[in-house]
Amino acid sequence: MPHLARFQLNNGASILVEDDSPASGVGRVSRGADAVTAAVASLPDVLKQVRSVVDDTLTELRSTADSPSEIEIEFGVRLSGQFGAVMTKAGGEANLQVRLLWKQTREG
Repeated sequence: MPHLARFQLNNGASILVEDDSPASGVGRVSRGADAVTAAVASLPDVLKQVRSVVDDTLTELRSTADSPSEIEIEFGVRLSGQFGAVMTKAGGEANLQVRLLWKQTREG
């Protein structure tokens, strides 16, 4: 049986997520063979971590002298009961793939 982590939601409900991270450091909540650990952070707090990565990346890329017309960021996120959000590989060997596009504007 896969290890499960319970993430609390803002409305008091919770969601179970399969978790491959080591279980040390998280509180065990179990009933017999149905072992579930309580995540160290709520799901909204974990998603705030993800949003911070996006915000910081966009802020830096938009601050270039010739700001791109479009920015595409791709990265994988795995939820971990012990660590919160963990960036994973997103195609190939990169943890963060960035695509910048400049469109020529017509003047006249």
